[in-house]
Amino acid sequence: MTKFFLLDLILFLIFGGVAIILQYHFGSRLNKKFEIVYGCISAVIIAVTSIVFTIKMNPIITPSLHADYLKLHEEIKYESIELCENYRDCTLKIVANGFRWGYQTYYSGDANVEIYNSKNERLNYYYKAKVYYNIDVNSVIVLKDANDAKVYIFNFDTNQQTQDFYDLLCKKVDKVGVSHTESHSVHH
Repeated sequence: MTKFFLLDLILFLIFGGVAIILQYHFGSRLNKKFEIVYGCISAVIIAVTSIVFTIKMNPIITPSLHADYLKLHEEIKYESIELCENYRDCTLKIVANGFRWGYQTYYSGDANVEIYNSKNERLNYYYKAKVYYNIDVNSVIVLKDANDAKVYIFNFDTNQQTQDFYDLLCKKVDKVGVSHTESHSVHH
């Protein structure tokens, strides 16, 4: 994530530096049309790099299990998982925090999240969670990383894939002695 920020910052500094050099070196010899065109091109390039930076910060991910860690956008060691829950037949109400890219049916980014069951009863609330959420799927996995005190909320393309992944994750977490809670459903 830091390398994308640095790339964006470097591009911004290059374009800003060139603009300052052109303005002070050539001064009044530059015609106004060139200044306007250069300014517009610089603004477009900075906007495009910012969008690319935002997309890279909040990508669509596919979680995967490894020998001693879970891979989301970052690696989470099994022994650092403090909480592992599965919410089924639920909906999320998301309030975005910071950068996020607006995919049509996918949310990726930091957010405050409320989880509701089908009776519209609030089951839980998470502040500044890392969310990787297929909007069309009504089940999610919630993890809390004790080392970073971060909460991760994610799911897959289907409810069954989400449940299957949760079951496999529980087996990995159980091996290192971390407890998890049973699945939450409509009757929570």
